[in-house]
Amino acid sequence: MYYIYFPYAFVLALFVFFDLSKHRVSKWWALAVFVSPLVSIYYFIKTRALKGAVPVLFVIVSFAAVGVVEKMIYSMEKEKAVLESFSPEIRQLLVLSKDLKTVTIRLDNGIEKLEQLSKIQSRRVGVGKTIDYIGELRVLILENKTAVTRLNLLISDYRDLLEKENLLWMENIKAFYNNDIVVRYEASLQSYLETFETLLQYIFDNFEKIDSKSSVHIKNYDAYYMKYRQAVDRHNRIGVKKIKFQNNFLVEHPRLKPYLPSTRQTDFLKLWE
Repeated sequence: MYYIYFPYAFVLALFVFFDLSKHRVSKWWALAVFVSPLVSIYYFIKTRALKGAVPVLFVIVSFAAVGVVEKMIYSMEKEKAVLESFSPEIRQLLVLSKDLKTVTIRLDNGIEKLEQLSKIQSRRVGVGKTIDYIGELRVLILENKTAVTRLNLLISDYRDLLEKENLLWMENIKAFYNNDIVVRYEASLQSYLETFETLLQYIFDNFEKIDSKSSVHIKNYDAYYMKYRQAVDRHNRIGVKKIKFQNNFLVEHPRLKPYLPSTRQTDFLKLWE
């Protein structure tokens, strides 16, 4: 702890020390501020009265910021210390688990962003941007799949080592990503993205004709839209099951929380209109 606390306290105390010459107060204020930076609040109130609001606010905000940064650094150092207590193979596995968690969360958030983008498709350029974004999501899906494959291989290869270090509970990470509901969710997600992209691409290529209510193009649009709607319905159903499974899994295996995506609220994709 106290990675930046003491430098912060020293700088603040140094400022007070040089500021003392402007006011008739004891030099012990500087030492008191170094011992406890929050004492500077009383110093600024005493020496500046109503004009002390700005420095007081600065102290409060900066002290809170220092506390947040200290906590972040401490968490990182603690995590580093925990990793160093394991063998290199187990460290590799733990890092991969956290990387996989990060990619999975990014993908979940990306689907939510896609839903927000799909609400504002009144222009051709907007349709094009959504198509491009689906391409970005495909990259995340590939990263996720690759990480899951690597995780499966490592856990299988290191099983004896996991048993030796009393870490067989990590096999539950593999069990989570290979659960039938999770696998079906990923397949459903790809189907949803494919039908949505196909619909959007048709709109992008025939935007003016659809906008002018061409009967042929409207008929084709309706066909693509129906397939998309069916894909959304399927994905919503499996999505609800996946979220419930994920929440229950974390309740059953609380020690896996640092290595798996956090609990999520049950929600539905809204249809693009």
